[in-house]
Amino acid sequence: MNLCNFGDGSRGPLGTEVTPERTYSWDQWITRVFVKDSLKALFPHRLAEIEAAIDPGEYALESRWARVICCFIFIIATMGEFLLTINMGKLLYMVPTKDESWLTAQSDEAEATQRHEDDADGGGDTWHDKVKIRVAGIPRLWKIFYCLFLLLPKALLWYLCCRIGVDFLMETSTISD
Repeated sequence: MNLCNFGDGSRGPLGTEVTPERTYSWDQWITRVFVKDSLKALFPHRLAEIEAAIDPGEYALESRWARVICCFIFIIATMGEFLLTINMGKLLYMVPTKDESWLTAQSDEAEATQRHEDDADGGGDTWHDKVKIRVAGIPRLWKIFYCLFLLLPKALLWYLCCRIGVDFLMETSTISD
């Protein structure tokens, strides 16, 4: 299938010239193509007559700017995921490459202060009240693992989602149910 080029007089999905009087919505166009193909299958001895008499036309969105705006909005909607992927890459790069614990036990003084605050709030004594979580080093082997099995697939999925989404927006004349 050829990429629809906004109905500017060049070739459409069937390879014929796109003109305003031969441009139809997706539903109309696909029905017209189906009818023509059905007639060809029913009457194979009359192919030349069917080709000459039936023109299913083309489909296209005639506004170039409408498609550009739709693609822009789509890419803006995916930018949040792109920024999360960039931040994951930054985290893996910035965190030191050494084996360090991310969990540490709170000191007795901090634990007593925490217990006093919990008693005032009515909170209980749970495991996360006794540990402190911090960003620490990651061993090189784990960084490689995270890059190969988390960061790279995540970036690839974002890229493919954007590429396929823009292709879909550029090749579809109307919203199909």
